[in-house]
Amino acid sequence: MELYLLIDEGSLGLFKLAHQLDKNQPLYASVVPLTEAALKASAKKQLSALPSMEDWAAKHVALIRSHNPAGPVLLAGH
Repeated sequence: MELYLLIDEGSLGLFKLAHQLDKNQPLYASVVPLTEAALKASAKKQLSALPSMEDWAAKHVALIRSHNPAGPVLLAGH
């Protein structure tokens, strides 16, 4: 089963996990970059201006399904 790391620019530390996994574990990263507006809102702690969790998750789902439409898959992230 393929493992997908759900990441953005701030969570590259999850790649440390990759070094702990079995070498035969298929591993991919699903990267949804934050827009410049979202980065500025985050810096100003303007949470209402950030994308919703549903929007963020939908983008990851679309990326993963474009790679593996049938599943199942494993997910990891924070």
